[in-house]
Amino acid sequence: MFLDNVSFPVISSEDNEALLKTISMEDMKSAVWDCDSNKCPERDDFNLNFFKEFWKIINMKLYKVVRCFHKWGRWPKECNAPFITYIPKIANSARLEDFRPISLVGNLYKTKAKLLARRL
Repeated sequence: MFLDNVSFPVISSEDNEALLKTISMEDMKSAVWDCDSNKCPERDDFNLNFFKEFWKIINMKLYKVVRCFHKWGRWPKECNAPFITYIPKIANSARLEDFRPISLVGNLYKTKAKLLARRL
């Protein structure tokens, strides 16, 4: 089957430029702050409040990851593997049950999705 003589809608040059425009740090911060801080995509994830609380420490690394995705259309290899750590549930934790596993991978995807949705 061929699609000869079928016309598809095309976005304007201005809209295309807006979609491809370089992501700024302000765009990035705004996307993080617009996400719900109290939801976790998975049981073991930190919510986006972590990004907000430690923004001054992690903003440049997060920004580089998102810019890389926007430029090349893929995440850096390191972002596809979850990095998991354990945080203590109680003071003086000693047993495995005293810790909760956490991961921040879902928040990267959520932030990038928010940036793309705003542009669209």
